[in-house]
Amino acid sequence: MSAIALLKTEQNGVEFYTIETTGESGISLSGLAKLCGVSPSTVSRLGNTLVTSEAPDALKAFTEASYTLLRNDDRATVNGIEAGNLKIYRSKFCITVISHYASKGKKEAIFSLTKFAEMGLESWVQSITGWKAPDYRQDLDRFKSEILQALADRTPEQRKALPPNEILHSSDLPPDVQAANRAELRYLMQPGSRTYRNIQNSAPIYDRLSEINRESPES
Repeated sequence: MSAIALLKTEQNGVEFYTIETTGESGISLSGLAKLCGVSPSTVSRLGNTLVTSEAPDALKAFTEASYTLLRNDDRATVNGIEAGNLKIYRSKFCITVISHYASKGKKEAIFSLTKFAEMGLESWVQSITGWKAPDYRQDLDRFKSEILQALADRTPEQRKALPPNEILHSSDLPPDVQAANRAELRYLMQPGSRTYRNIQNSAPIYDRLSEINRESPES
């Protein structure tokens, strides 16, 4: 049996996992306990009640197979590294457990439940309205292409008429495409230029331009 590839991220001591091929997600035992404001052993005991009549009503619908992300005999890798036995609770079970402890007045659970509810509602409304995160890379590529073409089309006389910080010398437009891109990026990132002021109004584009400018090797 091939190993299940898991992606893992840790934030504030809470370990989050996602199965790379399916997107199914969950939280570690210790992470879930921290979100609930209880000890890991308390969460573990709660899970053990699922096979008895003592399980809280909200948890009775779960079985061991449905509340853990991995079965006992599953092999797994975490961020590409072979992992041992992992106790990872499925997201749906996690939110039910958090709700259970929130109803008992656990402040950490109430806080966690509120945050997850806010995130879930936001995603739910976005899916209903059809909203998708904009792809700023396409805008950036188009923006760069338009600016470079506009600069290349300027005559020496037109350049002389520009303010000093708007001038791109003809020597900065070599035929080499990568060198031209570096020249254009240096031009874009000159403080005071009209282009610089415009792209500052779009933080994602400005940040990406700055990043590319830092990554671009000098010719």
